[in-house]
Amino acid sequence: MPLDELQRIEIAIELDKGVSHQELARKFSISESELKNIAKLILEKDVSSRQKAHRKRKSESDRGLIIQKLLKGELPEKISEDFDVSLKVLKRWAQEEEVPWHKCWSELTATEKREIQSLREEGETWEEIAKAYKLHIDGEERIPPLPYQTLSPAEVGLLMEIFTTKPSISISGACQLALQAGMELQPKPVASYKRRWIRFHHQS
Repeated sequence: MPLDELQRIEIAIELDKGVSHQELARKFSISESELKNIAKLILEKDVSSRQKAHRKRKSESDRGLIIQKLLKGELPEKISEDFDVSLKVLKRWAQEEEVPWHKCWSELTATEKREIQSLREEGETWEEIAKAYKLHIDGEERIPPLPYQTLSPAEVGLLMEIFTTKPSISISGACQLALQAGMELQPKPVASYKRRWIRFHHQS
């Protein structure tokens, strides 16, 4: 019969006491191979717990340095990566030390993310966007690219030619012309580029 959780706990205790695998196999009526698998899982869990405890102690010891970096205005996401400390912990420390906190992309709502991407696509400066949404001034590099920014220079060149010669062409029509020219483009980046093209065209 499969072991229940209580039996697994009992085995973990017995293993910790140094009881042999053979004796435990007889006591719990399981094979030695199954017992070895249980011992391996227990060991992996114990190692994981020790690693977590070590990271926690290390992050606490780095707290002073991290706070100094936040005060200097360094990007929270970079600090999080450099010190292996979650953004949630960094934010809590900042609040406890009364250090100004700039929102990160992951903290924004889906609506805010769509609004920001729309503003970027329309040409709004990052400085204004960051100010309006309380984001870090250096945080733009951490934001997903706009759809048109995933296009290659050759694809951008082709779309520029298409929209210049046929300004009223539909997105599907532009995709079809691009396909005829040997480039298979997705509608989303094409539509994104057209919105940007129209904005610059109207400004010129």
